[in-house]
Amino acid sequence: MKFVKKPVVIEAFQWLGSPEQVEDPEWAIEKINSGEFLIATIRNNREQIIDCSMYIKTLEGTMTASIGDWIIKGVNGEVYPCKPEIFEKTYQISSSETAQEMFENLGYTLDAKAEDCMSYSNKNNQLFFYEFNKTYSFRRLEDDMSEWVGASLHQAITQQIKELGWLDNA
Repeated sequence: MKFVKKPVVIEAFQWLGSPEQVEDPEWAIEKINSGEFLIATIRNNREQIIDCSMYIKTLEGTMTASIGDWIIKGVNGEVYPCKPEIFEKTYQISSSETAQEMFENLGYTLDAKAEDCMSYSNKNNQLFFYEFNKTYSFRRLEDDMSEWVGASLHQAITQQIKELGWLDNA
């Protein structure tokens, strides 16, 4: 017999392997603080990270997430890792979320919204959308440098660009 998975909405983020990852949702931060997620790094003698894993307490025991794995919060609140190739075959972004909801789920707040500019920020980063030239910029607050953008943040950015109508005129 063959079966089709029921369509359910889950929450997920792609883990990039940094203890200071900028797009951890609130539920993941709570799991890190409670010890349900443990991040272990191996450094060389120059203190450079050479390997990083996340250990996740699940209903089936402790599972290991590697850099690039998706961390999923299921329909009953259960949390587990998923390899990127499986995630891509199984899930797609929910079109029911607005960009603002997506950013809020990633820990960002809407700072300002004007006719020609809007911005979101979290404790580490700020993201600006400029209507006049249809561009956006992303910067770290601590040193004004650019930052890595993971897939979840990229999806929220893409949704915001769609909602602004920038793709319609491209």
